Amino acid sequence: MQMKANSAYGVLDTFWDLEKDKTRYLKQEEKFLRALLLIMSYSDDIIISDGYFHNERKKYLKKVLNKKELEYIKQVKDSLFDFKEIDFDYDIINSLMKLALRERNNLTVYMIDPEIALEINSLYSNVYLGLNGNLDIVKYICNVEGLYIRDRYLEE
Repeated sequence: MQMKANSAYGVLDTFWDLEKDKTRYLKQEEKFLRALLLIMSYSDDIIISDGYFHNERKKYLKKVLNKKELEYIKQVKDSLFDFKEIDFDYDIINSLMKLALRERNNLTVYMIDPEIALEINSLYSNVYLGLNGNLDIVKYICNVEGLYIRDRYLEE
């Protein structure tokens, strides 16, 4: 569906029917996962805000994660935690991100040292930068993965 945006390019919004076209969706999701995890690798001090307590939402999680990923999620004890608390376990983060990318969760990742925050919800992520935030890192990784960055403030 074409979005109305003041842009030299036609901006399209993509809707996925996971029942009919799951493989194409999963390929796009994989691009997002790789990009998000690579961006996170630039920080040693990460705080994660997870939108839900997963113990209360088990029946919804079973629809979108496999058994192994569900086991990783069980290790998350709180909805706000430091990445160090889960021993920098990228499998847990990968599972949390899949929930967010599949619209079952809201996930916010605060990377303290590069001053970057990512708000993840579906195949879309808001990127917030502090005064010293480095957008070049985000742009480079997104370009490598075939993703694009759009500045909403320039479109208004």
